[in-house]
Amino acid sequence: MENICQIISFSDAVKIIKELQFVDVEDAVDNFINERQIFLTAKRLGKEVKFWPIPNWDEFEMGEVDISPIQLVECCFKGLKYQNEKLLIITMESYTTQKVFLVDFIYYKEFADSYERHIGYNIDFVQPADYIFFLLNQRTVVYINNEGLYTQIKFD
Repeated sequence: MENICQIISFSDAVKIIKELQFVDVEDAVDNFINERQIFLTAKRLGKEVKFWPIPNWDEFEMGEVDISPIQLVECCFKGLKYQNEKLLIITMESYTTQKVFLVDFIYYKEFADSYERHIGYNIDFVQPADYIFFLLNQRTVVYINNEGLYTQIKFD
């Protein structure tokens, strides 16, 4: 099996995020990043942070429908050219495992399908949880929260 993702530490992820100016240095903590820091930087730069609902999220939370990793991206990355993108992904599990993921989008589905192998325990990639996707080439953040809302912030 090909190496479909690179697992990096929070510290290395924060270095990448600071270097690409997704967060201001004063909003960043050396070994930690969350949506609040991103939103503070966006606000300081005059970026609008607007949220949209993910269709069928309530039914997904109730176990009535599934949302596949591809469906999640097709919804939340709408309007972005992501097919050749390099993603830096922070999941809820990243905070407990200290693992952040660098994934070329062409391997995203394989990464998501084998997510439990990367974090070391049995859990689906798509779940009612928070996600931060950094689209590194486009300097765009897609944040998905556990209530089924998402936003896109372009740091161009």
